Amino acid sequence: MTTIQKTLCQETVSLKKEIEGYFLVLAKNLKQIRDEELWRAEGYDSFADFLMEIDVAESTASRMISVYQTFVLSFAVKVEKLKQVGWSKLYLLSRKDFKNKTDAEDWIDSAVLKTRQDVEEDLREEKVGECLHKDYYDLRVCKSCGKKMKIYDK
Repeated sequence: MTTIQKTLCQETVSLKKEIEGYFLVLAKNLKQIRDEELWRAEGYDSFADFLMEIDVAESTASRMISVYQTFVLSFAVKVEKLKQVGWSKLYLLSRKDFKNKTDAEDWIDSAVLKTRQDVEEDLREEKVGECLHKDYYDLRVCKSCGKKMKIYDK
């Protein structure tokens, strides 16, 4: 690999981490705009109208704010630590009922090197225990129309 290629890879990793940090800034701003109804001063009829203007879905804004509230406001986790995890994994974790800040940080630390799917599996396993997958169904998708069908064993 050339020096230019290595630099591009390093730059990309750094950029991704910065984007995750900006996500938290955006979440903070959205929370303040929503809570203090700052959208009114800009002439919007609702927070939803403001979100439409900036092309952010209400569900996305809600998730972002949830992550910010859980980890920054409730547990005072450092933004630098949160940037390493990524917002989609943080959103999954934000729905967990943590015992305390240490518990939250342990889950965050664990999520850094895991995929989103791994984090989902960890949360599921904590909730229901280890599953032996004895009760299941097959999922079939019609190639023509895309309809999904559950096929249960008889």
